[in-house]
Amino acid sequence: MTIPKNYLLQTQPRDVWHEIRGVRYHVNEWGAREHPLLVLLHGWGDCGASFQFFVDELKQDWFVIAPDWRGFGLSYLRCEAYWFPDYIADLHTLLDIYQPGEQANLLGHSMGANVAGLYAGIFPDRVRRFVNVEGFGLADTDPRDAPDNYRRWIEQSKNMSAHKSYRDYDELADRIRKRSPAISPDRAKFVAANWATRVEDGSVVLRA
Repeated sequence: MTIPKNYLLQTQPRDVWHEIRGVRYHVNEWGAREHPLLVLLHGWGDCGASFQFFVDELKQDWFVIAPDWRGFGLSYLRCEAYWFPDYIADLHTLLDIYQPGEQANLLGHSMGANVAGLYAGIFPDRVRRFVNVEGFGLADTDPRDAPDNYRRWIEQSKNMSAHKSYRDYDELADRIRKRSPAISPDRAKFVAANWATRVEDGSVVLRA
């Protein structure tokens, strides 16, 4: 996790890594291991560090973990492609590492909530509680629209750069605040520092 000087942490995080199904997974940890486990699962384009603000507001003592999904944040992706069910299998392996054979408390946001919901349906015996935050799933589509949708995606992908770049972290933080006006400047800079990394030309690019 990257911690800008302008944001004051209430709970100190720890950076740990685990080998999970061929991926070097980065996991943010907070709290002592003797406390109940709470698993926080981020959404598309995000990373586990974004839960820092949530963790700072917790009133009960928890042992909190928030992984960076494969292909996001600091989790190193060795393979060229993967499928959505890989997230479910990754979560299962992660729970076997931290709480083997026991029930877990899961909170997922957006895509993370979709993964957690599917996992709870497949392994109900491994889930004690599940909190769904904006996990609405995918919109229904007409199968007859599939050819046009694929064509549009292929044509658009030819003109997409591999990573969206910004002049610096401040520009990205400003972009975040425009999309989410309620976020404070210091928190926007914290999110920007964890969403992106600086490259050789001095600009910053999103890690996802």
